[in-house]
Amino acid sequence: MADSVAQQLSVGEATKLPPIDASRTAVLCAGVPSSVRTRLEAVGLTPIQLEENLEVLRAELEERAAGSRAVMIFSGPLVDLGAQQRLRKIVNAAKLTAEKQALLIAVIVEGDQDDIAKGTGILGVSHFGSSAYASNDAQIALAIKGVLEHEPGPAWRNLDIGMGADVEDRLLIQRAFSDCETLSVKKITPNKRIYRVDAMRPTAPHPVPFLIKVDTFDRIASERGNIELCADTIPFPFVPPMIPQRYTPGAGQSALVSHFVDRAILLSDYAKSHNLNRAILSIFDDALRGWRSHATLASYTLGTYVLDTVRIIKSTPQDYWASYANLTNANTVPAPDVLFDKLRKMPSVKLYEVCSHGDLHLKNIFVRQSGEVVLIDFLRSGIAPASRDPAELECSIALDPDAGSPLDKKSLHELYAPPLLPPKVTPRLGSHRFDAVCQVRRQIGPIVGETEYQLMVAAHLLWWARKKNSEAYRLAANLILSAEACLCAS
Repeated sequence: MADSVAQQLSVGEATKLPPIDASRTAVLCAGVPSSVRTRLEAVGLTPIQLEENLEVLRAELEERAAGSRAVMIFSGPLVDLGAQQRLRKIVNAAKLTAEKQALLIAVIVEGDQDDIAKGTGILGVSHFGSSAYASNDAQIALAIKGVLEHEPGPAWRNLDIGMGADVEDRLLIQRAFSDCETLSVKKITPNKRIYRVDAMRPTAPHPVPFLIKVDTFDRIASERGNIELCADTIPFPFVPPMIPQRYTPGAGQSALVSHFVDRAILLSDYAKSHNLNRAILSIFDDALRGWRSHATLASYTLGTYVLDTVRIIKSTPQDYWASYANLTNANTVPAPDVLFDKLRKMPSVKLYEVCSHGDLHLKNIFVRQSGEVVLIDFLRSGIAPASRDPAELECSIALDPDAGSPLDKKSLHELYAPPLLPPKVTPRLGSHRFDAVCQVRRQIGPIVGETEYQLMVAAHLLWWARKKNSEAYRLAANLILSAEACLCAS
């Protein structure tokens, strides 16, 4: 198979291509000559020639799209308006079906560069790598290569999914579970496009729960790659297994499916009525142990890092003026622009870096009845300072308004008055949040230094300060001043 692919596609060198999804090997052909159809067959694709009549062609596209991965349209020179108009009608008919079924469109045009430019203009804004090509051998080879590399994912079927999904996400959910008979869909968190789907397959005795996340194509592709890496480094069952065959690329948006963590609740809900110590032990001693046990030394300009990193600050001083303006007794608290300037001027330091979850807050952690955790949402996973995950987690525990009774101002000031490590405060009977922050700090170990942790905690406190939390701003500012003094003294 690989040899025949290389023979058909390479011009001067062999080209390694991904395997074809056997369930969607058809290429719907409009006016494609037999010589090109033969080349499609030689690489394992199934060309299906469509009727020339536009109405019949439109019906055939709709009927055959579920088993197809692409539409290939062959056009003569586009010199006259009649030829351009005919190509435009075929392309428009193909686009309606292509967006729904994730088909690539390859337009091959005879003629010169001006004809190719006209073909590209007619194709317009396209998705899935759709493009216009010249009719020479090399360009046809590129067109076939694009068809082979395209990953259409599951085909669409009009399933009733109720009203549990946002309108713009319904098509992707229907495609991801097109092999099922019935679906029950429920959004897990109001501000994220993450759903629980209970899917009944034809031969199954009961519905099976899944988790589906919808996001932009690039973000889903990034998270998909991160989860594949995590499968080798986070032991089962502390990350839900992804289901590759249900990965669903769409027109600008894509969907990622994993098994649902059944009989478990979000840590934000668990925190309302439970002590979090067992869950926190599971996070650091089970799920993240492999990552954190392979720390390596690296140089970081930590002030710049926290300012420029997504999900830490990644904002401007203007985002904090509301919090700053609402402060009382603020004479000793630097204004946002001064605070940012202090961070920018902080020197480079040596610290330990690890593979990091990158978004470790209460709503990305499920807790089982046993107290063991399952982590979700690996979009921002990657190499980062070892302080990043624990700092984000403890700030989420301390400040997330959805996790039950908030900590009072006195408790917050006690927790965030430096030094922070090792935890100088003692747990408080009956205060799950206060106790949990102490427990996070007990898990950090020797790979994180005091000054580094002060800066990383300050950065995540600032993230909460953007939500007009003035005390979070005050606490962050105090920690930045403390870290600045420590760095100057050293």
